[in-house]
Amino acid sequence: MDNGWRLFTDGLAAERNLNWDAALDGFRKCDADKDFIDSICKVAIVSTELRKFDFSAAKADIDVAVSRYPKDHSVLAEGIFVNLLFGNTADADHLHEVMKATEPQPQDESSNCLYYYGRNEASLASSHCQAAIRNNENEYEVWSNAGYVALDNRDFQSAIDYFSKAAQLFYNSKNKHTVTQELDVSWGILIAEYYLGDKKKAKNLYRELKKDCPQFMNTTALKQLPLVWSDYTVKLFDIIVADWR
Repeated sequence: MDNGWRLFTDGLAAERNLNWDAALDGFRKCDADKDFIDSICKVAIVSTELRKFDFSAAKADIDVAVSRYPKDHSVLAEGIFVNLLFGNTADADHLHEVMKATEPQPQDESSNCLYYYGRNEASLASSHCQAAIRNNENEYEVWSNAGYVALDNRDFQSAIDYFSKAAQLFYNSKNKHTVTQELDVSWGILIAEYYLGDKKKAKNLYRELKKDCPQFMNTTALKQLPLVWSDYTVKLFDIIVADWR
């Protein structure tokens, strides 16, 4: 067991340095350790593959994980995310039903928030997003997710508040961040400012993004990222891009 945990922590250390290959090596060795019976390493493999943009490998590995740990909530949550990412809504729905049919766990709230948002049911997502914040208030992701749900609920002031908190946590963190994570926060703030009415501030943010990440200035490109977008959020994107093209 100690060896498995050591391999896992080695993988985490590599992941924090954005060294995806070394992280995968540690997580795979951990998963292969017969004395280490836990889903955590398999889930970490899938998460790292997504960050590495190796989506096909992530889909294959999450399918293996679901077959191996059919009622494990960490596996179910990752499976819901991956299937939403791929547009496999029936599979995401199935995994969500399995999760609901088993004993609830605190981390389910983050998955529920994302699931209902990704299935275009933002009104159902809100309470779960707020519960996720209460459970993980120092993680920027839960605030960002709540921000996108607020956008879909046309509550733009709340969206600004959520994204502002997400940005504070994100930029004050000493952790290394990926471009995907930065775009998640930056686009959220930009969209909220635009629809709240401060188009001047939104335009300045747009120009900064265009300078730093010119390849991610349309929804076609953004959909290539390991992020889940609702149909309504995509419409909000498209209106802004058409306005400032």
